Amino acid sequence: SLRSPGPLMPSVYEMAALTQDLDTQNITTRIKEILLANNIGQKLFGEAVLGLSQGSVSELLSKPKPWHMLSIKGREPFIRMQLWLTDPHNIEKLQHLKSERREASKRRRALDPCHDIP
Repeated sequence: SLRSPGPLMPSVYEMAALTQDLDTQNITTRIKEILLANNIGQKLFGEAVLGLSQGSVSELLSKPKPWHMLSIKGREPFIRMQLWLTDPHNIEKLQHLKSERREASKRRRALDPCHDIP
């Protein structure tokens, strides 16, 4: 008989639905401190970690709503932030992505002669 491989990780949606309370203010403060300390922009963090635009991320980080006032969908980004905070390689991954993007834009500039025209 086939044994199922242990319980799967719950989805972010399920976690948002099942989590009783989360200190959104504390989470956003920690995120901002880490991003600042590691020179990582909110845009990169938003796109890579939350799947959100810079505007949405900026709004979330500057004015986090209390957990009990958020819909399940509204809670998802905070669950993602919480998971990111507990990932030991979180900064490493973003730094890697950041340098990859920088390289890619350098290559694009090198291939595009229009950029050199003053």
